[in-house]
Amino acid sequence: MVNARLVPILMSLFAAPLSGQGNILVVDDNGGPGDLPTLNEAIVTAEAGDMVLVKHGIYDTIDDFWLSTITKGVGIFAKRGTTPVVKPVEVYVSGIPADEQLIIRGLEFQQSTGIFIGDCEGLVWIEDCTFDFGSFSVLNSDQVVLVGCSGTGTTTGETGLSVQNSRVAAYDCEFEGGSVAHPSGGFGGHGVVVNDSSFLFASGCRFEGGRSFLSGFGLWVGPEGNSGQVLDCAIVSGSTGSVSIHDPNGVVEFFEGEARSLVVDGPVVYGTNTLALEFQGTPGDVVLLPRSVEAGFGPFRKFRGVFAIDLSSFLNSRVGVIPATGTMSVPPINVPDFPELSFLPYVMQPVHFDAGGEKYLGRPSAIWMYAGQ
Repeated sequence: MVNARLVPILMSLFAAPLSGQGNILVVDDNGGPGDLPTLNEAIVTAEAGDMVLVKHGIYDTIDDFWLSTITKGVGIFAKRGTTPVVKPVEVYVSGIPADEQLIIRGLEFQQSTGIFIGDCEGLVWIEDCTFDFGSFSVLNSDQVVLVGCSGTGTTTGETGLSVQNSRVAAYDCEFEGGSVAHPSGGFGGHGVVVNDSSFLFASGCRFEGGRSFLSGFGLWVGPEGNSGQVLDCAIVSGSTGSVSIHDPNGVVEFFEGEARSLVVDGPVVYGTNTLALEFQGTPGDVVLLPRSVEAGFGPFRKFRGVFAIDLSSFLNSRVGVIPATGTMSVPPINVPDFPELSFLPYVMQPVHFDAGGEKYLGRPSAIWMYAGQ
């Protein structure tokens, strides 16, 4: 049953005073009036705090070879209901300052070598982005949130996700090590590698080692200074499908229970789109919904997860109870118009309490709301 008071409680956050509103840059390969034709131009032009809205299209970066390095905290979103394709591309994120946040949602990267996130003090959030032939690499970055992403190592046996001297939270992601075609030798890549004093939390994920004469591990954890927490993940060998974990020091903690999640489409246009929320969990779960205008990174062992919202500036409310089907849908909420705001950053993450009182942090989502373009 859904809490009937949820709608006005959600709306109360929309009216909260906000600061630091930036501009909206629209990317359209059809070249609409005032729009930018390439994602590169938007990345170069955008200032910290801006929103980049990418319309449907195929953005071929062959003339540029790679996207310009992203060094500023901006929000890059596919227009709702579309999946813009960017190809071929190497994505570099570097040096996001501590007081800024980068969010990328809803892009499909084809013929890509992957994404590299390095030396970022500020939070980096990648949601619903796929790399058909590219891996994820995170180096010297303290707050990285990956939601609904997928990556695959190259045929040289590359790792699907590499975490070095960093902290990463992964929800509902799939990472696969590169497979090597070699009849008499070769090593498949590991699905995920955690090394050099790193922390990884994973919920509802699949980590698969690459195939070869010797398959890679689903999860490989380095010898010193690392830690990890895993909830309801498939960690397997690509060749046999059996559990495949290299953790010689036993630093990874495996939580009992099932992953929980929130499904919500975004971004949302003021006064036009509705906001529909779907919660997935165990029947009988009581669901709360913290939400904020800022993302965050706070590991909470007792909640079996990482809080991906800013706990210093959030609101919370009871949504309802997960029914026997395991899915609870909230009736669509009409989003009002805010003429004084070009866009409204918005992140949310459910907290589930099961029948025994155990707590679970579900899959978060960054949706953002903006004036129609």
